[in-house]
Parts: sequence; structure tokens; C-alpha cells
Amino acid sequence: MQCEKLYNLHQTVYVLVVLPVVVSTSPSVTFQLRYENPIETLYISLFQIQNYLPKNNQNIFCILYLLPNDDEQRQTQLSTNGIFNECFEFSLKPNDLLKRTLRLTVYTVDSITRIRNILGHIFVKFDKFMDETTDDKTFSTNILSEYFTQDLQIRSDHVGELILTNYYLKDQNLLQIRIQQINHLHIDKTNIKLPFKAHFSGQTSNSCEKYHWTNTPSFIISSLSSSRINQELNLTVYSKNENHIECHLRLHLHTSNQIHSHARWQHSLKSNTPTTITVPLAVL
Repeated sequence: MQCEKLYNLHQTVYVLVVLPVVVSTSPSVTFQLRYENPIETLYISLFQIQNYLPKNNQNIFCILYLLPNDDEQRQTQLSTNGIFNECFEFSLKPNDLLKRTLRLTVYTVDSITRIRNILGHIFVKFDKFMDETTDDKTFSTNILSEYFTQDLQIRSDHVGELILTNYYLKDQNLLQIRIQQINHLHIDKTNIKLPFKAHFSGQTSNSCEKYHWTNTPSFIISSLSSSRINQELNLTVYSKNENHIECHLRLHLHTSNQIHSHARWQHSLKSNTPTTITVPLAVL
């Protein structure tokens, strides 16, 4: 509020001017950080996305990265309203944490087409919460709120899709994944010519830890619109009374010697019947 003083010949008149309160409508995320030095563990509590309501047939989820290592990540469950209330743990030595930056990327995903779009990112450096003059780097923040940094344009990072069949072999502690087909693969044709060699690597993880990567043999991709693959991965599953396991595949292109894209999904450990699904391939 602001008070203005007006003068005339006989009296002083005070006029109360109410200035509008500007409330941002940009999407933001609320979260909390805590680091326990004695056990060298970082806890990231992710609460909710504000000022954004997913549209019909649209879910929202987040992936947390600790840069510069973008393979060390955690992913939330899908949400229909942007509320998560999930906590994630990372094992990090204090000196390592000082060099890390949290990148939290928020995605929307169409529940029918499975196409993902990036809604925005936040970047948080941990060193600003840590006292470099003390040996104990323990800290705990209040609930923080950060507005998203937008891409230059909200873009789709969908670069293909996989058709695969999952089969949980409980007695062997294995998840058998048969990758049947790649459809609608998008690559830069100026650098890679058809046909070319590729392979998949895969791993599973539970809420506490990830397990080693396993590779398929090399195969030939001769068509970008649709290629039959028929590759199988047997991935170790260690369940600690959990209902599902996280699955992660990476597509490696031999010509460019790089990881082209990733596929992530959850598989229920309550079922021991083969399940055929279609999952998107996406860039990070």
C-alpha cells in the first residue's frame, strides 16, 4: 500500500491508494534438501508442482540429476495433479557434493501416445548450503520454491518407441526383457547412414540401489520407420518387499559411438505372466 498526501487551502486530505499485488502464475516446484555428513547421504524431498495443472490424458513426472553425472538420477511416479511427496536418496561424499548441481527436469506425458514434453528445469548448486570452513557439512533447508527455467521452446524429446515383452522370473530373480521392435526412430541422417549397427544396455533398480548394466549383442537397424530387433536381456531383480522394479534401457549407436536415447518404465513384481508394452525412446 502507498499513502499519498494532497494539499488544498483549507485541509489536508489523505487518499489511500491500494497497489495491486503481483502473483506469479509461472510454474514452480517446491522441495527440501538435507545432507547428513556422518552417513554421507543427500535427501531430496520433492513435494509438488505449482501453477500447472496437467491437461486431459496428461500426466506429469520429474527426473532428478546430479550434474555433471547425468546418469545418476531418480524419477518420480506419474502424477495427475502435480503432487508427489516423494523423497530420494543419493550417497555422496561431502567434497563430491560441493561440486554437484541438482538439475530437476519436469516432464508431461500423454497417457495415450506416450509422447513426453519438457515443461521446464530448475538448477540448484549445493555449495551455497554448505559451510566450507567446517568439517561437518550437514545442512537442512526450509521448504524451497523455484520457478522453472524454460527451454527456448517447449519441445518434444520423443525420438522413437520400443515394443517389448517383460517376463518376471521370480524363482530366478530375473526380469526377462525381449525387445521386439523399434518404430519411428529419429536420428540425424547427415551423420549416420542406413543401415547401421546398434545395441542396447539395460539395468534394473529398486528404491535403494541400481544393478550392473547388461548388454545385448549388436544388431542392424535398416529402417527408421520400423525395425525388427528380437533382442533379449536378462536383468537381475533384488526385491526388498517392493511391488515394482524400475527398468532402464539405453540405445547405443556404433557409428557415432554414443548413447542415442533412453527408455524407462516400471514393471510390477506381483505378476509372473509375460506383458507386452510400448515405451517411448527419449533423449535426456
